[in-house]
Amino acid sequence: MQPIDVVVPWVNSDDKKWLNKKEKYVDCDASDQIETSSSNERYRDYGTLKYLFRSIEENASWIHKIYLVTDDQKPDWLDTSNKKVEIIDHTEIIESKYLPVFNSSVIEM
Repeated sequence: MQPIDVVVPWVNSDDKKWLNKKEKYVDCDASDQIETSSSNERYRDYGTLKYLFRSIEENASWIHKIYLVTDDQKPDWLDTSNKKVEIIDHTEIIESKYLPVFNSSVIEM
């Protein structure tokens, strides 16, 4: 079987630095955010990332590498010495003139 890479976009929505950045650039007040794509619900971390990593480790040995795409963040529990996991910052894949970006479609493209 040919090795496969996995790309996982992730954000820590509780990170105060990230929240301040988002509030500065997303032009819609909190009351409007319930029904828009900038809603805080869209960015909520349900704590499933560690289960995804563990599931890949236990059930998908053909996975070559996991790329965690994030905005200058890293999960506290992540072992960065694992050669199978690489953190990719938005600055590595998106030109600086387009940053910051909060649209997952843009990040995934």
